[in-house]
Amino acid sequence: INTEGDEISPYYDASSGHLYFSSNSWPGYGGFDIFYAKGSMVSWDQPVNIGPPVNSPFDDFDYVKSGTSRFRLFVTNRPDKGEYSEGVPPDRIYGYDEDRAPGATMQDR
Repeated sequence: INTEGDEISPYYDASSGHLYFSSNSWPGYGGFDIFYAKGSMVSWDQPVNIGPPVNSPFDDFDYVKSGTSRFRLFVTNRPDKGEYSEGVPPDRIYGYDEDRAPGATMQDR
């Protein structure tokens, strides 16, 4: 899982056995992307990029599940509706429900 790049914000979901983390080195969409890997302390499967609409050309990290529901939270610095055209946008918490239709717009929290 570790690379010569940066891996940050690990989150282990005991119910699925998935380790979620963000990396700027594994192949992705840009910046930090969120990945998961299934495994144990001695061996992990190849990480899987969770893809869009969560991952973007910006930094996406701090992925967490909300208890037993299918609601998910993560942090991103993607621009919001044209704001911050210069410089890096601020980090924001986004949330989405896995039961919604694919491609549905996520909500800034």
